[in-house]
Amino acid sequence: FALVDGYDAYFSFSRTRAGYAGVATYVRGAWRSRVRAAEEGLSNALNPGPGVLPAALSRRIALTADALRRLDAEGRCVTIDLGTCVVINLYSPHESDSDRLPDKLRVCYALERRVRRLIAAGREVCVVGDLNIALTRADHCDPAGWERDNGGRSFELHPPRRWLSQMLGPDGILVDLTRQCHPITPGLYTCWNVKINARPVNFGTRLDYILVSHGLAKHLVHCNVLQAVLGSDHCPVDAELSIVPDASSPVTEPVVPWLCTRLFREFSGTQTLLDSFFSARAPAPAKAVPSAVADTADRRNVSGAWRSMFVRPDPPRCRVHNEPCRELVTKKQGANYGRRFWVCSRCVEARGRHGTEQTSD
Repeated sequence: FALVDGYDAYFSFSRTRAGYAGVATYVRGAWRSRVRAAEEGLSNALNPGPGVLPAALSRRIALTADALRRLDAEGRCVTIDLGTCVVINLYSPHESDSDRLPDKLRVCYALERRVRRLIAAGREVCVVGDLNIALTRADHCDPAGWERDNGGRSFELHPPRRWLSQMLGPDGILVDLTRQCHPITPGLYTCWNVKINARPVNFGTRLDYILVSHGLAKHLVHCNVLQAVLGSDHCPVDAELSIVPDASSPVTEPVVPWLCTRLFREFSGTQTLLDSFFSARAPAPAKAVPSAVADTADRRNVSGAWRSMFVRPDPPRCRVHNEPCRELVTKKQGANYGRRFWVCSRCVEARGRHGTEQTSD
């Protein structure tokens, strides 16, 4: 995935936990030579040298450099300057508990600060990615259930939702391309809870967006939610804009930004030094002498006996449908953390359940 023919890739990986988070932006064709700069994160703390894009710091909710640096280390943002526009690829934190809400708002406000400064400088901006926010009730399969799960709090007054509504409102600075093309279409969800098999019945939320400044929105050709594309608990959102590279400042000698994956050391194709051909070879390992004891049959019998002792029993059957259940593991912190339990293997609608088990923003 790091090196794809015809593309340049720009990655941001989590520095705090392997496999935890990360984003990648791919640039194709003639646009590859138009990339003027690339940055990782929103704070510029992860980039060598001074930043080439406007800084993002703000005083809201303790939006300090240290707080942003900690979030940037999770691999949440890649920004590239294409000349014609600046593309910000963002993965916003998920509110797994109340402690993560301030972190989510820090990312929101830092993003807003950067977008506003870019627009004030005369730049067009495109923000893409998983914002982990269901904007309206039409973007959530069960807003009433969300309110029940959150102590009766109003769906619309949730702080991240209010922030995004202001960014996209009548006086906002960005346009939601999905709703630009499909203003009243219901069920345009992009994420589903795989634990309850909610995707077949489209019981999900819309968390993934393509947001652009008003100047770019004028060039929109189409925008679609590709729910038929499988492979993840999310689906892609596809948009086409009819724009051409900025010819006012042509790139005659393109400089590949440091963040491009083809500059990574492991992909640079480093040659073997000539001296290595004249160094002494390492001695070949001694061949193992086969044992003269013919105990193969006994060993097989012992191994088979041990394996039979650890064969897992068949899963229990659902008391309602008499079908094998699915095994899940409790991930929520508490007394039951790590415990395994069984649930009905049918999707949420097929088993007659429209409760609060669902994907949440």
